[in-house]
Amino acid sequence: MSKRNAEFSEVLSEYDKAVNRNFKRVERFEDKQSDEKHGKDLDYAEYSEWLIRLRKAREDWKVGKIGDEEILEVIHELN
Repeated sequence: MSKRNAEFSEVLSEYDKAVNRNFKRVERFEDKQSDEKHGKDLDYAEYSEWLIRLRKAREDWKVGKIGDEEILEVIHELN
């Protein structure tokens, strides 16, 4: 059981980091003077769509419908 708890904690840590990181990318893009996206700029619509997919993946992962690899793919798809 402790192995599952460690994996659970690691995946949820990655989840939280990605949510915060990508929201900061949205904030930085919205603070820019230009509407042109460069590099890792992210607008709110893209963030919102990703967050909906991520939350669904988290629920599926919690009940065992998908594994660690699948949720990590969703977590890191905006990188």
